[in-house]
This record gives sequence, structure tokens and C-alpha cells, in this order.
Amino acid sequence: MSDGTPLQSPTKRITVRAGKLTVAATGCIPRGGGGGGGAVARELAGRGVHLADIHLIEAGEDPNELVVRFLFEGSDVDQAKNAIVDWALATGYARVWFRDELCDLTDALPPTGRVSVSCPTCSAHWAENDLEFWEAVREHGGFPTTCPACGGTLPQWTVHGSDSVGSSRARPDLEMPRSTVATMMSDRARPRGARPTVEGNG
Repeated sequence: MSDGTPLQSPTKRITVRAGKLTVAATGCIPRGGGGGGGAVARELAGRGVHLADIHLIEAGEDPNELVVRFLFEGSDVDQAKNAIVDWALATGYARVWFRDELCDLTDALPPTGRVSVSCPTCSAHWAENDLEFWEAVREHGGFPTTCPACGGTLPQWTVHGSDSVGSSRARPDLEMPRSTVATMMSDRARPRGARPTVEGNG
């Protein structure tokens, strides 16, 4: 940050690949970066895969802010930045600080409507557009990261548009109670009560 405020240790690592984000708690990454530092980060960036450590700035009653530090910035890092800013807006952050840029989202209108994600492990497809789901996402600062069907890691969800929250596009078999959504925010949780739809064979 430009004001010299010391940062706390990073709380998350974001991987951006082909516009898709995957978020992992830094506690899940082995010491030494889990192979993400130095030459490996440079090689991945050359393939269009960007790794970034996320530092959280807690703002009390106001929305939190993020400081993003890429492990290595490839030639297409701007695309990764755009993906992170879009995600930050959807998940309730007020500002995103990059090494050379500040994105102020305080006056931006966050998206609503249908979101979905496909599990890369078991192919279960999850969709939501319930108001309570969005409230839980913004309270937590991210979408659910654990597939209820297989326990695998989910990428962050895709926003499909600003349809009215709770509209007829919701899939009733995938609507989750607030308590279940809150449980899904835990990296180790395997929530119950929601049923996936499976699309395709892989």
C-alpha cells in the first residue's frame, strides 16, 4: 500500500487461469510457497497462470479491502487483475490494492442474480441466486470452496448476470438454507441438504 501501512500475513492465495479463480487458505500451502515461488511462479505466468497472495485489511463496520501481491507478473497480468477485481466486487470488498494500482469499488454496483460452478473433480453443477446466498458470500468474502458431493475444491463461481435475486431462474433442488451456505464457507466442511445436478461425464 502506498501509505506504508504494514501488512498482516496473507490469508489466501488466488490462482487465476483462463479467467477462473481458485482460492486457497494460505494455511493449506506448504512452507516455502508450495512450489509457487521464484522460478515456478515465473513458469506458470508464462503459461497464463497467475498466483497471488491476498492480504486482508479489515475495516470494522465498513467493507474490507484487499491487497494483492502477485508472485510473478506475466505479460497478461492485466487480465488476471481484471478477474480479481470482478471477483472482489461480487464478494463484497471495497477496494483492491495492487502494486501499482488502486481499484476503488465503493461506488460500483455489485452483481446479483444467478451464479454457478462445476466441480472439476466429480462434475456436479451447483447454481444459486438466492438473496441469503449472496448475503453469506459477501459476509464471508468469497464463494463456497468445497463441493458438497465429493469434498473437492471448487473454483470461485461464475456470475451469469444481474437477474432479479430469487427469480424463476433459480433451481429449487439446489437452493441451500443459510445455515448450510455458512457451513460451506469452511474449507473442510461437507454440507448436507443440497443436491447437485450432474452435467456431462467429466
